[in-house]
Amino acid sequence: MKSTNWFQNVKGKFSSQNAVMFIINNKAFLLMIIMFFVAAIAAQAFLTSRNLVTLMRQVSVASIVGGGFTIIFTAAQFDMSVGDVLSLSAVLYALLSKTIPEPLAILLSILIGAFCGLCNGTLIKIFKLPAFVLTLAIGLIYKGITYSITNGATVYGLPDIVNTIGQGSIWFIPIPFIIMVFVLAFMFILLNKTIYGRHVTATGGNAEAAKVSGIKIDFIRISVYVVCGAITGIGAVVLTGRLGAATPNIGADFTLDAIAAVVIGGTSMHGGKAKVFGTVYGVVLVAIIGNMLSLNGVSPFMQWIVKGAIIAAAIILDNQTEALMNKQRERAALKIAGQSK
Repeated sequence: MKSTNWFQNVKGKFSSQNAVMFIINNKAFLLMIIMFFVAAIAAQAFLTSRNLVTLMRQVSVASIVGGGFTIIFTAAQFDMSVGDVLSLSAVLYALLSKTIPEPLAILLSILIGAFCGLCNGTLIKIFKLPAFVLTLAIGLIYKGITYSITNGATVYGLPDIVNTIGQGSIWFIPIPFIIMVFVLAFMFILLNKTIYGRHVTATGGNAEAAKVSGIKIDFIRISVYVVCGAITGIGAVVLTGRLGAATPNIGADFTLDAIAAVVIGGTSMHGGKAKVFGTVYGVVLVAIIGNMLSLNGVSPFMQWIVKGAIIAAAIILDNQTEALMNKQRERAALKIAGQSK
C-alpha cells in the first residue's frame, strides 16, 4: 500500500503537466545548452579557447544591458531608448576620460545614464503616454544630442586604462566578464532579496493591488528607469573600452538584443516576474547563434534575419506562455473552490 502511494506521488511529480511547466520555466537554459552542442558540432573553431574568450567578452555588455532591462520588464514598463542612452553615455564617457580622472569619468557615465532614465520615467508619469511610444521619441532626442556632440565622428585616442577595462583580463577571465558578474549579482539581490525588489515585482504583477497595499507605484515606475539607465551607463564604459573608441551609433543594436534576451530568459513583458540569470541564458543563446553563423561565414545580413526571427519567436513564446500560465492559475483556483465546497 505504501509503495503504491509512493509510486503515485512520483508519478504526480513527473506528470506531463509538470514536465511542460519545467520546460517553460527553464526554456532559456535548455535552449542555451542545446545550441551550445549544435554550435560545437557545426563550427570546428567554436570550442577553441580564443573563441570562447571572445564569446565571453561579447556576452558581457549585452548581459549588463539586459540586466538593466530586466527590471524594466519586471515592473511592466518598456524602454526603446536603451540603445541611444548607451551611445550617449559611451560618447560622453570617452570624451570625459580624456580630460578628467578615470574613476570620475566612470561615475559620470553612470550618472548620465541614470539621468536619462529619470527623464524617461518622469515624462511617462507626467504625460501618461505609452512607454513604448514615448521612449522611442525620447531616444531620437538622445541620438540627436550624441551626434551633435561628436558631429557624427568617432571619439579615438582614449587612455590606456579605458582599453584595459574593456580588453584586459585577470588571469584568463576577461575584465568585462567580471564586471558583468558583479552587475548581475547586484541586480539579482536587488530584485529578489530586497523590499524594493518585491515592490517592483508587485507593481508589475498588479499595479492596483500594489497601490492599495501602500506601495508608491509612481516612485517604483520612475526608479526602474533610473536603475536601468545607470546599468546602461556601466555597459557604456565596458563597451567603449572593448572597442577602444566610441561611435555615435555604438549602442544601436542593443535595445532589440536586450528585449530578446530578457523575454527568452523568462522575464515576462507583462511584468510581475524577474529572472536575472534567465536573461544571461538568453544573451548567451543569441550570442552562440551569432557566433556560430559568423564562424561558418554567414553574412551579417542573414544574421539580422535570424536575430529578427529569434525576437519574434521570443515574443510569441512569451504570449503563449502567459496564456498557459493563466489557464493553470484558473484550473488551480477552480480546484481549490471545488474542494472548499
